[in-house]
Formats: sequence, structure tokens, C-alpha cells
Amino acid sequence: MKRKSALHWLSAAAIIAVAQGLFAGTEELVADVSTLARRGLSVPVQPALFDVTCVVAHVSHTPQGRVSMVFTDGAGSAFARSESTYSAAPCRAGDTVRARGRIRDISANLPALILTDIERIRGGTPPEPKEASLRDIADGMLDWRWVKTHGLVRDVIVSETNARFLIFILAADGVTLPMSVPAGDMPPDAKTSLLGRTISACGFPNPQSGSARSYLGRVFQCFDGSLIEPTGPERADPFDAIPVQAIAYANPDTIATLERVKAKGWTIAQWQGNKALIRCANGSVMALECDGGAPPGGSCIEASGFPCSDLFHLTLLHAVWRSTSQIKAFKPRIMDISAAEFFSAPYDGPGRNAHLHGKLVRMRAVVRNIPDGKILNNAILVENSNAIIRVELAAECDFIADVSPGCEVEITGTCVLDTDFWRPNRPFPQIRGFSIVVNDPMGLRVLSRPSWWTAERTRTVTWIVLAFFCGALIWVRILNSIIRRKSLTLMREQLEHEKSRLKTAERTRLAVELHDSIAQSLTGVSLEIDIAERTSDGAPECMRTHLKSASGALKACRDELKNCLWDLRNNALEAKGMDEAISQTLAPHIANANVHIDFAVPRARLTDNTAHVVLRILRELVINAVRHGHAGEIWITGSLNGALLKFSVRDNGCGFDPASAPGFSEGHYGLLGIQERIDEFEGEFEIDSHVGGGTTATISFHLQNEPGGAFEGRP
Repeated sequence: MKRKSALHWLSAAAIIAVAQGLFAGTEELVADVSTLARRGLSVPVQPALFDVTCVVAHVSHTPQGRVSMVFTDGAGSAFARSESTYSAAPCRAGDTVRARGRIRDISANLPALILTDIERIRGGTPPEPKEASLRDIADGMLDWRWVKTHGLVRDVIVSETNARFLIFILAADGVTLPMSVPAGDMPPDAKTSLLGRTISACGFPNPQSGSARSYLGRVFQCFDGSLIEPTGPERADPFDAIPVQAIAYANPDTIATLERVKAKGWTIAQWQGNKALIRCANGSVMALECDGGAPPGGSCIEASGFPCSDLFHLTLLHAVWRSTSQIKAFKPRIMDISAAEFFSAPYDGPGRNAHLHGKLVRMRAVVRNIPDGKILNNAILVENSNAIIRVELAAECDFIADVSPGCEVEITGTCVLDTDFWRPNRPFPQIRGFSIVVNDPMGLRVLSRPSWWTAERTRTVTWIVLAFFCGALIWVRILNSIIRRKSLTLMREQLEHEKSRLKTAERTRLAVELHDSIAQSLTGVSLEIDIAERTSDGAPECMRTHLKSASGALKACRDELKNCLWDLRNNALEAKGMDEAISQTLAPHIANANVHIDFAVPRARLTDNTAHVVLRILRELVINAVRHGHAGEIWITGSLNGALLKFSVRDNGCGFDPASAPGFSEGHYGLLGIQERIDEFEGEFEIDSHVGGGTTATISFHLQNEPGGAFEGRP
């Protein structure tokens, strides 16, 4: 079984090896540079491998560590780049190498030729690049070829998509072409030192643009700043240029390839620091975009710059200027216009009135916006005839400090047409709008100021009123809630007061009934017994004893009834606190004794029944202390620990022996009544007393053991 399994594995491996060999054999291999260059430019690119022996024309390294290489075999040249960091042995221009790699479909603006291995064979002299004109490069005849071209540098800018590159605009042979160069390879003053000079540069025409601008078109790529050399003489005097009259009727394509031109004129407008309009001696108007500051308004100057056109007028880019001798000046005539005239042609039908460019105009308008609440770039926005017009102000203008939105102003200034520059793929550059440039301090005059009561203030006051109204509603709701809560509290208090009043009235009624019936009867019986006792001199001793006991019991009943009547008439149970209730209860019985009360139990924790029992017990103990103990000081304390109520009465009286104290048979029911009340609560009653040492009575019981049900706290 093992031998058969091994045979299966060997057969599978052989089949895979044969399949890989067959597949590899079907992939095309390119062996010469000319075919390689053509295959790299074909669309779509057909994947293939290449293995060529060639001469290195140029080598450069990217900041990411990749290698870019130009190589040729005499019949053609090609450009390739490593896909990742390349660590093979370095080679130089002029070396003969064996280059291996693959041809892939174009992706992410990278070349189609990808280097995977380079083998250096021998050294040699670098091959000379092919001389080519910008016209040949622009026509696509030399894409990905190692060439050397010449052109006039009309502009140098830093690429805003990749600041590591400078973009040179080259012009020659009636065409313009952008050239990209690594900024790190160029001297810091390259923009100023090469501007306006003719240079030669070695590089590759790249039809894929090689940047984020996928549809920029063909770009001439120069991989090293050392491959750029000035060839034309350095023009020390920028005013050594052709006069503007020589290109009066040139087409935009021709204008875009010209060197510097010069013109003389009067500055009729100046704005944004570096822009100006001049009126030439022949009456034409020309715009300047200066590298430095623009000439002041009203000055006679000579300007030089690179021309470009918007099909209406010329603009000199990178302009420089100098004061010159006086020339004939046209006396401007002020035109009173409205914004509607900007957008209507001088003939029938709608349009843009381009003839207003450079004219001195006057307009009444309302200031609508000062960007960011300040004069931003010396510009404000005004409204006239339902149109918004931008007003540009000279940099030195300081006469607009009092201008604010809503002011009605009179504007006198130069009308400026805002247009696109000529683009080859657009037959007619578009007019974006109009601006009025004000250079004279009298050019912006405030006619009237806005009313204090503005729409913005109206909105503010409206929001304040709404906020106040909402706040008032919320406050009324809060007050209603407070009033409702206090009304409920007051209603409960009145209900409790009414309940207390009804209880008091009922107790008073019962006291009156008991006093008029039972109390009077008991008093009568007691008197009869007293008379019987006094007239029983000859009666047996036992009868006198029984009469005496009956008299004592009857007096005790009368005293108890008297106390009950007092309790019924008393309002002690309605007191807010127990200290006050105890004081009211003991007031008729303490005589000259000083009673100290510290009963730390909330009245709300005791039901009326429990409070009544506590008051009866305390009264009985205090009466005993005053009547029998002759106490002068009495201390009453009480506390509540959870549901355990504990209170005591201590006095400084004569004391007694609890074991020999008189009881029921002698007509003394006080202590017995206290014990019976405490037993109902299943509590404890202790007396600590001895003759001459005062008395302390301590009572404790749980509130939930109250007779008649569980404890219910008062509200």
C-alpha cells in the first residue's frame, strides 16, 4: 500500500511539472529593445516577458528606492522601472547590461515595462540622446524614447498635486509642452533664473502623463535636473522684447509660444496687490499679472511679460514694470450704468457686454457682504438691479473702514472683465463675470447707512421674544406644580386640623356626659359611704373595714374618672411633639416640682393609642413621685431604637421599698394599672428605688406589639 501511494504522489508531481513547463513555454519572450518599446506602447498591452541585452542610457533612483532606467540597443530605446525597492548591483549610464522583466497592463500611471533583474556585462560610454523638436514630441513620434529637445521656458510652477516636482512650460516650433523635473534636483532660484531662457533637456515623452492628472496628455519627463542646460543667452534686460504692436493680430496658439513682449501705457486699475490694467497709447487695454507689486493707479509705465489671450484682450504674465516718460493719455469719461448693462449686449438680445472692459463707470449699489466681517483681499460684494457685483479695492485703500452691510454707496471705478484664458480644446473662452476696481479714495462714497432696525435685529428680537415666551410657559408650569403641591400639603394640614378639632369636640362631649352622669353618681355614692362610715361607731370592726375599702376604691375610681375626663378635654394628643404633649399632660399635677423632659421620639412614629398610653404612664409615675415621694426634681427621657420604645422617669424623692409597697387591697391602683397597660404591649416594667435614694422607673416595649393591630405611622 505504501509503495502504491508513493507512485501516486510521483505521478502527480510529474503531471504538475509538465503542465508548468507547457504553460511557461506558451508565454512570449521579447528579446530586442525595438520590439519591447512597441509592445510597451500598444493598447491594450499584451503581457509578456523580456530578456534583452542593451546599453544603459540613463539611470535614476526614486525617493522610495525604485530604479528608473532608459536603455537602447541602437535600433530603439525603452523605459522601465522596478516595481519595488531594487537591491541588485548598481549600474551606470553607458554600461552594457542584460535586463530581465515583464510587460504588464498599464496601471496607476506606471510604465508597462517592469524590471525584475539586471546583470551588468561591461562598462562603456553613454549613448547620445536623439535630437528632437517639441513638434515631433507633441505629435507622439518619440514616446518613451531617449531624446534631447529645446524650448523656451515660459512658466515654472510647483505641482500642486506633488510638491516634489516642478512643472516647466516649454514653447517652441509653435507648440507648448509641460516638462516635469524633480524639485530636489533644481537650484532654489530655478524659477527666476530659467524663466524666459531657452534650455535643452534630456528625457522621455510620456503619453500617460505619469501623475494624478490622468488626462493631461503627453508630458516630457526629465528625471534629473543635471540633464537641463540653458542654451540661449541670459537676457539681462527683460525690456529687450518685441513691442506688443507686433502681435496685434496673432492667434492664441502663436501668442502662447512667444517670448516676452513689452507695452507702454497708463495704469487705470490696480487690485489684489499684483494685478493691474493699463491703457496703451492706441487706446487698447492690457492686463498685467506681476511677480512683484503692481504699479500704482495713474502712473505711466512700461511693462514686459509673457503674453496670453482670452480672445478679447492680452494679459502679460510674470510681468515686470518700470516708470517711463509721459505718453498721450485719454481723458476718461464716466459712464453711469447699472448692473443690468453688464449682462446685456449693446445690440438686441441677451449677452455679456465685453465692451465695458477698461471703462470708467459709476454705479449706485447696496453693500451686501464683507467676507468674514472684514475687507478680505480688499474686496466687497454689492447689489444692483438684483445682481451681485464684486468691487475690488486698491491695496493702499483705507477709506472703507466705515462701510458695513446695508450701506448704500456710490462706486466709481474701472470695469474689469473676468474671463478664462485661451485653451486649445475650447473655441471660445467663457466670461465669468465683471468686477469694478476702485483706486481713488473718492471712488467709494457712502450715501446712506442702514436703519438701526435691520432684518437681522428683527430676527434676533423675535428669537428673544420666543425664548422669553417659552421661558414664561416653563415658569408657569413650574409655579402651577409648586402651587398644586403646596395646595395638597395645605389641604392635608387642614384635614388633619379638622380631624383634630372633631376629635377634641367628641372628647369634650363625652367628658361632659360622663361628668354629668357617672361622675355625679360616683360622688353621691362616695358621700353616702363617708356618712355611713362616720355613723358606724357601734358597727362591727369588719363592717367598718369593708366600708373603708369601699370608700378607698370608690375614691380611686373617682380619681381615675377625673383623669379620664381631663384626658378627654385635653389637646395633648394633637401636639406636634411629645415634649409638648407631656408638658400639657403633667401641668395640673407637678405642683412645685421641676420637671425636665427629653423625650427624643417623633410624635409621628406613635399612634394616638400608643401616645395616650405613654402619657397615662408618665402622668401616673410623676403623680406618685410628687404625691408620695415628695420629689423636687423629676427627669423624663425617651428614645426609639428601630421599633423598640424605651422611656423612664427618675426623681430625687424619698423613695420606697418596692417589695412592701401598698397594692390593690389598700386602695392603690397606680402601679398595678401601669403594669396592666405595659402587659398589653408585651413590654417590660422595672422600678429601681430604695428609701431615701429616689426612684427610677423604666418602661420598654415594641411598637408593632400595639394592641389592636400592627403599628401604623402617622403621615
